[in-house]
Amino acid sequence: MFSAEVECEPPNNVLSKFEGAMKWRNESYSLDNDKVLLRGCVLRNTDWCFGLVLFAGRDTKLMMNGGKAKFKRTRIDELTNVLIIGVSNQSVNQYVEFRQQGPYKQK
Repeated sequence: MFSAEVECEPPNNVLSKFEGAMKWRNESYSLDNDKVLLRGCVLRNTDWCFGLVLFAGRDTKLMMNGGKAKFKRTRIDELTNVLIIGVSNQSVNQYVEFRQQGPYKQK
């Protein structure tokens, strides 16, 4: 079983910098940008390696650096919205006009 203690900076969005240290078996090993793989990276040309997940989910540097995504709409979406609003307004106007005329007159 692997048991170590890691001291590092708190989660942040700076991709170009990472500072920390890992204490294992009474020795200290530095953790810096050269020893960090960001989310989605692929390690190649090696038979094996040890890995340690420091931050996961929304705490990853890439997730914090992403910002909010802008919702994109097509022209058809915009046209459909305008048409729906226009039809709704027309329906409301007809209903108000009908209500102002009073009840049906029966013969």
